[in-house]
Amino acid sequence: MSYKGKTILFDCGIHPAYLGMAALPYFDEIDPSTIDVLLITHFHLGHAASLPYFLEKSVYAHATKAIYKLLLTDYVKVSKVSVEDMLFDEQDINRSMDKIEVLDFHQTVEVFESSILEIILVKKIAISVLLSSHNSPDICIIESTYGVQLHQPRHIREKRFNDVIHTTISHGGRVLIPAFALGHAQELLLILDEYWSNHPELHNIPIYYASPLAKKCMAVYQTYILSMNERIRNQFANSNPFKFKHISPLNSIEDFNDVGPSVVMASPSSGTLAKSIISEPKEVTVMNGLTAPLNMQVHYISFSAHADYAQTSTYPSLPMQTMLRQAGRETPEVGETVSGILVKKGFTYQIMAPDDLHIFSQLSTANITQRITIPYSDAFGVVKFQLEQIYESVKSSTDEESGILGKKAEKVIHALLVSLFGDVKLGENGKLMISVDGNVAHLDKQSGDVESENEGLKERVRTAFQRIQSSVKPIPLSAS
Repeated sequence: MSYKGKTILFDCGIHPAYLGMAALPYFDEIDPSTIDVLLITHFHLGHAASLPYFLEKSVYAHATKAIYKLLLTDYVKVSKVSVEDMLFDEQDINRSMDKIEVLDFHQTVEVFESSILEIILVKKIAISVLLSSHNSPDICIIESTYGVQLHQPRHIREKRFNDVIHTTISHGGRVLIPAFALGHAQELLLILDEYWSNHPELHNIPIYYASPLAKKCMAVYQTYILSMNERIRNQFANSNPFKFKHISPLNSIEDFNDVGPSVVMASPSSGTLAKSIISEPKEVTVMNGLTAPLNMQVHYISFSAHADYAQTSTYPSLPMQTMLRQAGRETPEVGETVSGILVKKGFTYQIMAPDDLHIFSQLSTANITQRITIPYSDAFGVVKFQLEQIYESVKSSTDEESGILGKKAEKVIHALLVSLFGDVKLGENGKLMISVDGNVAHLDKQSGDVESENEGLKERVRTAFQRIQSSVKPIPLSAS
């Protein structure tokens, strides 16, 4: 983004679904020498993981920098790519730490002359606001991932979450919760620990979280309590809410005592059965290739860290000149027709305008021109009338390339003859020389005459050429 003669780059992440160079953003479109400051809004891989590859100088929040090193070090360890394809190593990460400048939420700093940067944390979204020297907002950057979608109210989702777990435990079952190591995991662990504290009958039911990365990052959460919301800060007055009473880390599968009901939270990995079991089939194919009955229920409850339309649309209240990366449009009225391209990604569906497709997805639109040539002996006006009832536009072609001697037709004829006879070459006299089992036939493309000492081959070539010719021959203009 260009602002007052300076250039700011927001975020520098990877695409988690790809490996190596394919995971990088389109850095070819960016000249690093023109970037004055790089701002990382938060620590998700999609926002920060290519920083060691690109870094010159960047700005982070304190907690973000602390988690950045842990997250990227773990990313290097679990990446299943060769050393040659690795984007960076731990030494690169360590070197990048010295180039990161930190600031607090609500802190203002002068990035360059007459321009001030302030980071504000509002309603679970990292919002970066650039302020001018007159303390009046010029530009607001909001990550509105969900556009005009609305989340189910938080208290309803928490109740569903707790009810499903309590019911499963009461029936002697086990609960597996796939949650990413950072953000989601800590939030859900807080909910579980509070619920267990309020239900003494569950105190003998163990809760485990199986993520070495989450265990390491828990110290960061325990340290930066004052950067969190009012509810967490109030809890901290009595005790640190991230020092759980009813939850234990699970270092390895050997430490898991599977003798009864339990709750396990683990980071999901690629290649799991999640997409298969979400529809609850009767059987699934497990990793060893065998089929096993699915004796479980699947509940999908979203605790996304991104705000919905109700939150992003109400902030900011101050007038803005420019607002960037707002995927959502105005909410349609009841009964209003909505048009666009339906895009499925994971378990969600979105309707996008064709022009936005390449921006908000990896898809793009294209125009396909299809040309079909068929033999037709009746009046062209009849078939044209019928086609006009189906298609918006029907035109007759008069270009010379459509003729039997046109370049396109010649290529088609040659390709079809090759598919039938194999060895087809152009002779010095302009005729096609076709060789089959030592026998040779010479075909005149204009007259269709065939010369060959083998009568069988001669007849086969003549018949094939006549059929091919009739197939590619255009509709004569006289028929219209």
